[in-house]
Amino acid sequence: MTGYEDGKPSEEPDKSIKRTAQHIGPTSDHDSLILRHGLREDFDESVDGMWIRWMRSSNASDPVCFVVSIDNDTLVKPFNLEKAFPDDHLDAHPSYYPRNVVERSVNPFRNELLAAYYEYVHPSFALLGPQTMSSIADSVSLRTSMYGLAQRHCAAARCLDPWLFTDFNKQALNIERHAPKLETVEAALLFAQRHAHILRAPAMPGLCAEVGSIVGMSHDLALNIDPTDWDISETEKRRRKRLWWGVYMQDKWSALTLGRPSYLHDGQSDVPMLLMADFAPEGFSEPSVAQIQPARILIGMATLSVILSKILDQFFTITALKSDRQPLATMQSMCAMFELQLEDWQLEHLNPVLGNKAFPDPTASKINFSIAGSFMVNMFLCSVSDEDSQYWEDQVMFYRKLLHAHSAGFEMTKHASIRLDLLVDRGNHKQSFSLRSSPRQPERNRLNEDKEITPETSPLFDLDQEWLSGRSCLSPSAIYDVQII
Repeated sequence: MTGYEDGKPSEEPDKSIKRTAQHIGPTSDHDSLILRHGLREDFDESVDGMWIRWMRSSNASDPVCFVVSIDNDTLVKPFNLEKAFPDDHLDAHPSYYPRNVVERSVNPFRNELLAAYYEYVHPSFALLGPQTMSSIADSVSLRTSMYGLAQRHCAAARCLDPWLFTDFNKQALNIERHAPKLETVEAALLFAQRHAHILRAPAMPGLCAEVGSIVGMSHDLALNIDPTDWDISETEKRRRKRLWWGVYMQDKWSALTLGRPSYLHDGQSDVPMLLMADFAPEGFSEPSVAQIQPARILIGMATLSVILSKILDQFFTITALKSDRQPLATMQSMCAMFELQLEDWQLEHLNPVLGNKAFPDPTASKINFSIAGSFMVNMFLCSVSDEDSQYWEDQVMFYRKLLHAHSAGFEMTKHASIRLDLLVDRGNHKQSFSLRSSPRQPERNRLNEDKEITPETSPLFDLDQEWLSGRSCLSPSAIYDVQII
């Protein structure tokens, strides 16, 4: 933890004792169902030697307990979470914890960076809710994550090396996860949205393990348990809900983006869906005017993530992929159900926020554009009729044209354009990437102007013919009465 002097972050570690509370699970050696019978009459805690079991839930039949340590200040009402488990027992900030070189580097631009974060990043990922520049936690890793996301939108700070933020948090968060606090999860979630300076194949190496760490920290803090009946402030209840759904979204979309199993299972959480009140400050039931749109976006993404989770469970688990094929009628019924859910989501959550300025270039979105192109090519290869084959050929052709048209001024599509070119260009990776279907597109070298690396391995398959060459670039919707995928 970083120390503060005269209101400014210091490079020296904070020498004060920091403490952490860790959730007691139903099968751990600190059995919460037994410990509830040993609570002291004057405290909602069970005392045993050097440790204390702190029950936060007001429902005695459904105890939610944390293990903390005892000192002279602990047994004082109200219970102070900051006087919980000593961090030094968990090596939370050892001698090799990185020096806070970030604050020294950003010192001339600190206010501009934080202002840019709240202007450009927060509206599309309102994880911090009503927290402001003056009320966010004094966590160097959290601020580093915010600085890193805001840098591209802060002209004054573009002289900074973006690797400064990445290098620091890769060290700091790897240590802090041993004794996580709410701000640790906030920092890790924001850090997971960082810009990819180099996009490799396979994409985003290490992210799957990083997401697993975030999920583990959320379980240590019991973010997966509904805090509605806990004896904590309304501010912390709302903060916990936002964090849980942030973790849930990160897990599900990373599973889709990376083609990995999801870490989370619905039976292991009971946190209700986010409400507008969860973005309001203490004492209010509605967010401020400035927070309404960010709240709607995060609620909409959380709702969409629930639908995505069901789709992943139904079609993309190992057992689902290996199981016998279901009857066509059953598959059609399931697909129709998901389509109805998506249509309802579009009407309720997507349409109201269309046209608003959003966070322009999260790394995962770059990969998602690639997934869309790969899906279309896969559907072409799986076509069982000439009509289907022609339909998906036209879809890929038009999508490729859209990617090329937008790549010059829309950074998110550059990576997807390169990937789609590799898939549809006969597989000769030694040839240049000159595109006959788009004469405006310049020849690309292996390392393009944004340091996006095109792999030197062969594509996944070789097409028998250059089936896109010579085709007209008409919109498929002009041929088929359907919407563009």
